[in-house]
This record gives sequence, structure tokens and C-alpha cells, in this order.
Amino acid sequence: MANGSGCRRSRRARIAAAGVAAGAMAAAALTPGPGTPAARADVLDMILDPLMSAVAAATTDPTAAADSSTATVVTEINNAIQGWITSAVGEKIDGIINVPFVDLFGRDLIGNGVNDFTGANTSLLGSSGIFGNLGDGGFLAGNGGVGATGTAATNGVGGVGGSAGLIGNGGIGGAGVDGGHGGAGGNAELIGNGGDGGAGSQGAIGGLGGAGGSLLGGPGANGPGTTPPGAVPLRVDNSDPLSSSSLSDEPVVNVSIGGGRGVPVLVDTGSAGLMVPVSDIGLAHTGFPTGFGVVEFAGGESVVYLKVPTTIDFGNGTGTEPIIDDAPIFSFPFPFSFLPGPGSGIDGIVGVGPGALGPADSPATAVLPGELSDGVLIDEPQGLLQFGPNPLPERVAVEGSPLVEHAAIQVNDGPIQPITDAMARYPAIAIDSGGKMGIFPSSLVPVTLEPGTRISIYVDNAPGGEPTLLYSYIPNAETGSPLSVPDSTLKSLYDFPNTGNAPFAEQPIYISNSPSGIGQTIFDSLPE
Repeated sequence: MANGSGCRRSRRARIAAAGVAAGAMAAAALTPGPGTPAARADVLDMILDPLMSAVAAATTDPTAAADSSTATVVTEINNAIQGWITSAVGEKIDGIINVPFVDLFGRDLIGNGVNDFTGANTSLLGSSGIFGNLGDGGFLAGNGGVGATGTAATNGVGGVGGSAGLIGNGGIGGAGVDGGHGGAGGNAELIGNGGDGGAGSQGAIGGLGGAGGSLLGGPGANGPGTTPPGAVPLRVDNSDPLSSSSLSDEPVVNVSIGGGRGVPVLVDTGSAGLMVPVSDIGLAHTGFPTGFGVVEFAGGESVVYLKVPTTIDFGNGTGTEPIIDDAPIFSFPFPFSFLPGPGSGIDGIVGVGPGALGPADSPATAVLPGELSDGVLIDEPQGLLQFGPNPLPERVAVEGSPLVEHAAIQVNDGPIQPITDAMARYPAIAIDSGGKMGIFPSSLVPVTLEPGTRISIYVDNAPGGEPTLLYSYIPNAETGSPLSVPDSTLKSLYDFPNTGNAPFAEQPIYISNSPSGIGQTIFDSLPE
């Protein structure tokens, strides 16, 4: 959330990827020490040597080295890894060592994800949600499984492809059926390519390609489908799980910065402008830095950044337009949340909030040509981000984005209680797609929510009249359970209550850039 003298929004420092942690535990457990029987060392060699040899051979292959891109290197590495996984010896050994990992984490150590997997992770630690499932590649190595084809239960939407292991490719997204869009491709982690998006059914958009590996690899291609003018595929991404009570999704699209490769960025109504690391900026349309700045995020995280003139291209005819990238250099006291890292799934932020106060002066959508700069539709249910005039029927419109004044909160069938000066800098709430699970005052929302608790957000623009319902939801695995903190803490650390991504999860929301510097948040109806 952007506010005050800088960009202030609910954001927590990311924890290390679960796959890295599990892989490190595995390596420590399997590493032979003094006095270790030779037989155990031999088994360890049989497990790890083919993986290490595959990486070494691929990175020193003169044919791969002669390639101007990393594509050949990634392909060679993955082919060698797959050669081991599918070999008779590999299948036998991996089958033995994977058993305890599946029992404990619900995921292989080395192996490919299961295609069309739709089951739950019922392992000992699976309910935490941070270890993935059998549709994902093994923690150390393996490709993600193909996402499931859409069904009536998913409204025809294809399933997301499985995530890769540290080495491996993301799975292809599942195909949409009966008007459903294709599923997003799975993300690679360290070395590998993102999975291609699934095909959309007739009249529907294809899925967004998965993110490439943070060390080597490229993003997957967007799936085929019918893409409206000025629209690009969008996926929801959960990339920094904190605990089983705070899982939530955020909208992500791929963009090209400075003519470079496509990189996944968070579509954030709580900030304005572009913030991606310099490693993601291409050189084709990039100039020398023109200055630097410091931006503060909610919770006390400060980021120092360079102001780099470059271009942004969302694809599908939106144009390659000039923009300033506020490229992060370092942050304190926490690492910048979007520096590339294994399994992060998000490399940066594209801020689309016209009323946000940072890090830029205006939303990234303002640089688009013609009527594409009018605003943007964030349509998570249909998996798309559409620039230009609002293409859907308007249900209710309120002034401001991200901050909406005269807001009130209701829990279950209790009283509708207004947000006051005691819990916010002034009576307003941030409707923030990048705010994760959201944060509310404990005087209005209990710290511990009983299962099935419903939270409703209202706005009262006509005091004395009936409040207007903006949205209502029951927290679940997609929205996450919101944080509830003392009123004084919320006001001092976060400035305003924050909806998080919950209102975007079940309905399309259009962010209008008019009036300038303020904007509108428009809750739309899905097309029939």
C-alpha cells in the first residue's frame, strides 16, 4: 500500500523457498560423514552423481556454449536429468528415497510431478500448504506435471501446471473447456523453463506461461485462445507462504522491460509505477540511471532504488512504451521481496493504483497509448488483465484507488461498523490486490476467526443512508485468513486497513485512472 511520504503497503519479507529448505535437509541427511559405511556412500553417489554430472556436462558442452542464449544449456541439463529419472536404475533408487519425503511433505525428492493431479496434500506436513503436492516436480529435480483439464467443478477452467524442482521445467497448464480459460503454466525454480499456458476453450483466453528459473531458463509461452484487444493472460500466484493461516494469492502477468525477456510481475493496486531488478531489464531500450530514491513499505521495510529510463510491453498490441523503472538496489531491515530467487514466482511490481503515492507519481497504465491508458480490468476469475475502457457491466463504483473513504466492516450478521481515526490515518480502507491476505483492526475483526466466518466490506458515501455492500467473503485457502492487529498498531505501522487480494478473487474489478491522481474502483459483474 502506498501512502504518506512514500510507498507504504502490507508486505512481509519472503521466507526461503520450501523446496530449497527441504533439499538442504535432504543433502545434509544423505551426506556421508566419518565412519559412514561405504555402501551408504555408494548409494549417495548413485543418487547425486548423475544429477551433478548432468549439470556439469551441459554447462561445459561446446555446442551449448556456442549458443547465444541459455536455451540449449537448459535443454541439455533437463534432458540429462530426465535421462536419470526415467532410467531403470533411477526409477528404482528414486522410488526408495522418495517414500519418506512423500510421507512427510507430500512431494518427491527426485521425480516428475503427476499429470492431471487434483488431489489434496494429505502428508504429515501437507496441510501447511508450503510444500506443494504430487503434481509438482521433486524438491531437488523433476518437471512439474501437466495441469488438469477443466471440469464443471472448476467452471471449465484448466488447472495450473505443476511447479518444477530446483532443476526442471514447469508443467503445461491444463486446457479449458466449455468457455473456461486455460490454466497457467507451472513455474521453474532455479534451472529450467516455465511451463506453457494451457489452451483456452472456444472464446476464452489461454493460460499465462510460467516463470523461468531464477538462474537459467525462460518463461513459458502463453496458451492459445481468444484474447480480447488490449488483454493479456493473468494468473494468481502464491509465492511467499508464511503459515497455514496466511496463504493467499496475488495477480501476476508477464511483461518485457527494455526489450528483454518476459518476467512475472505483481499487478498491484496499492502502488504506482514499475519496480523490477536491473537483472530483468533488457538493453535494447534502456538508458543510464537518472537518480535514486528510497521508498518505505508498511511494517518498516525500506528499499533504495535507481531510476532507470526504459520501456514496458505487456504484449498483445499494448505497445512498447517509455517508463521509469525504480530498480531496487538493496533494502533494510529485510531483503527486497521481489529479488529473483528459487521458486519466487514474482520478479517485481507493476503498480496500477492512480491514487497511490509511490514509488512513482502515476500508475504504470498511464504510459499506454490512446484509450488503453483509461484504466485496467483485473479479472482473476477469467484469468485476464485488460487495458482500456471498462468492458464489463458495472455493479458498484466508488471513488479512489487504492484508498476508499467512508468504509465499514461487518463480521457475519453483526453490526456494520465504520473505520475510524483511531484505527487509520483517516477513515478509509485500501483495496489492494498486492496486500496478500489483508489486515484489519482487532476492534472490528476477531484475531482468531472461526471456520465459516464471513467478512463484508461496505461504503457509506451518503451519511444517514443505507451502506452499499462492496464485497463479502469467507476466508479460504485462496484469500488467506486476514491479519487482525490492535487499532493503534494498524494505524502506526500500516496507516490503513487493507483488503488484500480477497475482493479480486471472485469478481472482476476495474481500476479507472479518472479522476487523475484519485481514480475509481469499480466492482463489475461477470459476463453471462
